[in-house]
Amino acid sequence: MSAWLQDILQEIDQAGRRLGLTTAGTSEIGQCVIERLMRVHGGVEVYVPSCYGRPAFRDKRERNASVIAAWDAGMAMDENMKRHGISRTTYYRITGDEHRRRQTNPATTP
Repeated sequence: MSAWLQDILQEIDQAGRRLGLTTAGTSEIGQCVIERLMRVHGGVEVYVPSCYGRPAFRDKRERNASVIAAWDAGMAMDENMKRHGISRTTYYRITGDEHRRRQTNPATTP
């Protein structure tokens, strides 16, 4: 098994312990996950985005909500972009979409 898959097993084990699962339980879950990854995605190169120096988000909706919350709080654009690891174009797209949404539905404006 590769070092990367071993790391995944360790992460699953740590997450399981944080949730109060037994070592045996997390080990079994980890093995099932690894077997499934190998069966479904074997031979595929995987890109895992880095969140070094910024919050880790599960998806873009969660990230975008955080950008909007910082925008609403008055955070400077450059600081907001740096905190979330996004480009100026992405920042303008996120805030522009939110601005248009609020114009369409003013009842949801904070």
